[in-house]
Amino acid sequence: MALLIFKADLNKELTTSIAATKTDADLVLVHGGNPATISTIEITDAEYDNLLDGTKKLIMNNQIPSFEDIDWTPVQVRSQQNLEDNIAQYREELSHYISTKSTHSELSKLTDALNFINTLDPSSYSYPTDDLNTRCKAAGKYVNLACI
Repeated sequence: MALLIFKADLNKELTTSIAATKTDADLVLVHGGNPATISTIEITDAEYDNLLDGTKKLIMNNQIPSFEDIDWTPVQVRSQQNLEDNIAQYREELSHYISTKSTHSELSKLTDALNFINTLDPSSYSYPTDDLNTRCKAAGKYVNLACI
């Protein structure tokens, strides 16, 4: 059983969503030992996995979750600078999650994604070229950070 996590005492909508978790230990990482600050909705492990790897996106309708396929039509970036900026931002986000949630059950996926983007060489591409998310998804290294 996995969970969608929302701010406590608010309607369960995308704007009040905090994270998704698959383990009790990951849940504690989110609420920091204070479960009264959150509310949850159970989802299946498969639904969590599909959110994590970007296969599906979360839709909330009247506090009821559903999941919709994500269209991974390749998106292009027009310049090396844009790709470099995207890589730097994602590297910073991944590094933050790795350092602050070092016991997270999906730590290896975060590390794999970081290792993958560290191998990218934007100077070796001709532009326009596939954006970072397209490259990560195609390589199986995309991680939806809302699930961490």
